[in-house]
Amino acid sequence: MRCLTPLLLATLANCAAGAVTPRSGWPSLSKRAVERPVVTDASVAAAAVPVARPAGDVPVAAGADVTAAPGAAVRSGAAARLALAARDIDGLEQRWRAQQAAAQRAIAAAQARPGGDATATAQLEAGRLDKLSGQLIDERAQLESITGDLARAAAAGTDVDQPLRAAGMLLERIARLTSGGAAAGGAKAR
Repeated sequence: MRCLTPLLLATLANCAAGAVTPRSGWPSLSKRAVERPVVTDASVAAAAVPVARPAGDVPVAAGADVTAAPGAAVRSGAAARLALAARDIDGLEQRWRAQQAAAQRAIAAAQARPGGDATATAQLEAGRLDKLSGQLIDERAQLESITGDLARAAAAGTDVDQPLRAAGMLLERIARLTSGGAAAGGAKAR
């Protein structure tokens, strides 16, 4: 083993030196001619053309004129994003209410009989409620992003009252849910 270590180190040093030497034939880490990207005038011209995207990250169809009505694109994109958010919040609300009831029952049982399985169950149920709270916070962040896009569109002169009201109502639902769950989540069994 003692004799093998210097031999192994010498072999590794020779391989590493051969791999980084640009003039050596083998093994080289430098790119071969076939591996280098081919740059043509057409590829340079295509890369120089800016991609026009309306505010709100709304996908643009190929050949669409995005300068015609960017506010309308933002508004329709926000409406679609709000519809998805409303669907997600509906599902979260149902799961939240069921989990909140389960957590409250488990906490009451743990307070009646401290220690043991009841306490562990209460902690588990409260943890599940906290996980749903995190998902609601993620939905709130999505809604805040949508309202930011709508605010930029309103500053540009687009009428966005209806989508802003819808986003506000969804934000209020989230606030009501999370403030009602603080009583159950805050009373975790210790």
